[in-house]
Amino acid sequence: MSAFLSILPDVKRRFGGLMASLAAPAGVVFGPLLPMAAAGLALAALATLLARHWWLADLATHFRLHYALGGLGAVALALLLKRRRMALLLLALTLPQAPLQHLWGMASLVRLEPAIAAAPSPAALRVTTLNVLWTNRQTDRIVDHVRAADPDVLVIQESWREFWPALAALDRLYPYRAPADIAATDDVALFSRYPIRRAEQVAIGRTGLAYPVAEIDVDGRPVTVIGVHPPWRRSVAASAMRDRYLADVAARVARLDMPVVVAGDFNSTVWSPTFGDFLARSGLSIAGDGRLWRPTWPARLPALGIAIDHVAVTDGLSARGMSRGPGGGGGGG
Repeated sequence: MSAFLSILPDVKRRFGGLMASLAAPAGVVFGPLLPMAAAGLALAALATLLARHWWLADLATHFRLHYALGGLGAVALALLLKRRRMALLLLALTLPQAPLQHLWGMASLVRLEPAIAAAPSPAALRVTTLNVLWTNRQTDRIVDHVRAADPDVLVIQESWREFWPALAALDRLYPYRAPADIAATDDVALFSRYPIRRAEQVAIGRTGLAYPVAEIDVDGRPVTVIGVHPPWRRSVAASAMRDRYLADVAARVARLDMPVVVAGDFNSTVWSPTFGDFLARSGLSIAGDGRLWRPTWPARLPALGIAIDHVAVTDGLSARGMSRGPGGGGGGG
């Protein structure tokens, strides 16, 4: 035992020397990446402050988790290179990007149940929102997914003329729809198993955008369901259209005196300050169980994606569960 213990200092000294010899060239190669990472994290923090005023900054806020993971990697690299001050700086810049209560939502990727927005017992409403993607021609797969999910209300975005015949296969399951004439839209359509008491297609001025609003009779209880698909903030003009779209929806929701579900592809994550403003004005909250990181786009790369598809509810409803469906069949989930 004494002989074994006597060689430990020598092993430690040799191993430490090896690590030091490796750290020197690594510092030359990777060291310059650390200030670049710090600058990137600082710009990400600045984007959050400017998001309400500049559409590019708002787009940047959607990737907070990616910034946080990159920042943690930079912290680990700085510690490996024994640059403790830089590691502390990187950690300070990373923490604001990392809402820790949401990181555990990564486990939701393996859960394939459909989304549920439930009213107080005994009434319950199962809602699925699905962006089928205008360029997608896998109509059979989309219909199979809907049948497997078995929602009470289905909200489809980016429907197209060639897709309409495939929807006929769902007529028996969903005899009620808004708009009643599917040819009246090439984007958002709402299908219901429950009777629709009244419905309207709300146009957003002369923008060419519209969204369906349906009052549904859920076992004698009125519930309003709104399907949405505002545009990306990809330009000054598109940003103005998006803000007008969300303002119109928020005002309509605020006027209603019954439970409301708003479902669809919002083209926004919950980390966007402007999306937060929409939720505050409308009185809506995102349905779920606290795991707000539930990536839905791009569908084929969920681990690298962001959550832009949501089901939001007013105080008259509570969520029993929320999950992401399988990707690949459409543009979102």
